[in-house]
Amino acid sequence: MSDYKNMLLTACVDGDIGIVENCISKGVDVNAMGRYGWNTALILASHFGNLEIVVTLLESGADTNAKDINKQTARDNALSQHEFKIVEILDKWEAKNG
Repeated sequence: MSDYKNMLLTACVDGDIGIVENCISKGVDVNAMGRYGWNTALILASHFGNLEIVVTLLESGADTNAKDINKQTARDNALSQHEFKIVEILDKWEAKNG
């Protein structure tokens, strides 16, 4: 399963929604931390501006409160990269589901 986890994390950086959906269908934990505990899939997708993946991960149970090695959430990462649409989506998700 760690191969699929690595594929998921890489796809979140690369913006490959097909691989993300495939990994989720295989049962990969969307909240699993990458090697060394640095990031989750949602944090990576938010940081790299992959909006469709962010939505898919949220709908699959991604934890918006998870923090990376620097104690930053997905929202913090999106904001630091000026990914304001992702910040808006994360805020709306939290208001609705938080």
